[in-house]
Amino acid sequence: MTPFGGDLWTGMEEEILIWKTISFTFMGGFLFYFLLRIIFDVKDFFELKEMEKDAWRYHANFSYERFFHGECKTYDGLFIDRIWLFSDRELEKNPHVMHYLFPQGEKEAIFYPYVTEEDIEKLKNDPEVIKAVIKSRDLIYDFWERGGSKRNLDVKMMNDFLTKMEIPLE
Repeated sequence: MTPFGGDLWTGMEEEILIWKTISFTFMGGFLFYFLLRIIFDVKDFFELKEMEKDAWRYHANFSYERFFHGECKTYDGLFIDRIWLFSDRELEKNPHVMHYLFPQGEKEAIFYPYVTEEDIEKLKNDPEVIKAVIKSRDLIYDFWERGGSKRNLDVKMMNDFLTKMEIPLE
């Protein structure tokens, strides 16, 4: 008995019961949250696999020759003429366009096509493609001069492609 007439242990049992209820509720909430995260991560994984398949299907029909002639779109629907009109902000928000303007010889990422040595030879001998690549180079140089993000990968990609195309870097 307590001095105030109640049983001390009974009060503690109620308090312990309240704390147990609260802690089990939070633990259940965390468990539910983690189960949902696992479910959505698995779902996202399979959706990414579908996107990857779509990208490969798209790039099977992609041609850099047609792209530089303005007849073929990027995976996200951009013609080269539209990319040349990009503001600095659009170039910052869409760094993936570098993969289209200055393609690489090996598969860099799932969403970007690559060029073979035969493709490079065809592109080098097409005056319209040469003009398009020079215009793309100038767009990126101007963007960098105005303070745009100069990522090391972008510099390497551009220099590698320009060198393969035998176009002066500056």
